[in-house]
Amino acid sequence: MLKFKIKKAALAAVTAAVLCVTSAALTGCQSGDNGNNGNGSDNGGAPASSDVTDISETAVGNFEYEIDGKTQITITKYKGDDAEVRIPEKIENMPVTEIDDSAFAGCTGLIQVIIPDSVTYIGYEAFDGCTSLADAAIPDKVTYIGGYAFADCTSLTSATIPNGVTDIEEGVFKGCTGLTSVTISEGVASIGDYVFDNCTSLESVTIPNSVTSIGGDVFNDCTSLKNVTIPDSVTKIGDFTFNNCASLESVTIPNGITSLGYALFSDCVALKDVTIPDSVTEIGDLAFDNCTGLTDITIPDSVTTLGVKIFEGCTDLTIHGKAGSAAETYAKDNGIKFAAN
Repeated sequence: MLKFKIKKAALAAVTAAVLCVTSAALTGCQSGDNGNNGNGSDNGGAPASSDVTDISETAVGNFEYEIDGKTQITITKYKGDDAEVRIPEKIENMPVTEIDDSAFAGCTGLIQVIIPDSVTYIGYEAFDGCTSLADAAIPDKVTYIGGYAFADCTSLTSATIPNGVTDIEEGVFKGCTGLTSVTISEGVASIGDYVFDNCTSLESVTIPNSVTSIGGDVFNDCTSLKNVTIPDSVTKIGDFTFNNCASLESVTIPNGITSLGYALFSDCVALKDVTIPDSVTEIGDLAFDNCTGLTDITIPDSVTTLGVKIFEGCTDLTIHGKAGSAAETYAKDNGIKFAAN
């Protein structure tokens, strides 16, 4: 199909919706001002749900958009400074299906955005740096969320990845320091690098059985993470994935994993209980570096390759394994206590 793109600055005569709340008190995109919207509500400045329902949908003057193939709309830029924004479901009687790369990036005064059910695509860095954004429900019909789409949205406290998304691209929630809970729906097959990197308030994550791959640095610096469930469907975990998860106490590595990557659990100072399955054949360099709370670990005889400084700083550690195994040799060579099973 021939694809036409006609870029327009939307005018007030076009019917759609924006909730404008005391824009004079806010400085909007790229401003760095996280000011209060002054509406008198009790939820940190965000409106009550009834306020959203009563929005008068009469203008889209702050949106720039493109018409794709004369059948659908892509929002390319939001140029307003409102605290609460409703993205229109239709413009020029065509559905709004995409939010383009960086469309809302740097809107530091944005507190709430309502994304219509017509949207299926959220682009790269779409809401990157929206530091006041606390409410941004992702519609069920969304099938793609671009890399770093919600990165550094430090006021965002919860997020749900819908069923239609199969791959969570890198860094989607990187630096969301206020994020405490995440729901990853069945259907997601892979979690990219840095997805939850530096989400310092995130306490627990359940990874569904549909996931087969977890990238590197995914939970790096998630210092509040205490519990993570990794299903047996996962066959690959990247380097630094749990680096500096200082509150993580126990983890069960799934049976499909064959290699523990570089610095996988480095600086997990609270880690006390690790189960390594018989499927693992290799433990990478610095895998448990500075896990000062780790006192006992069982290494199966399936492990034949052990990297350097795997247990650096683990001063009270005892390695358990079979006599004559690579684990025993490693323990003796590195001055670590060994107990034969």
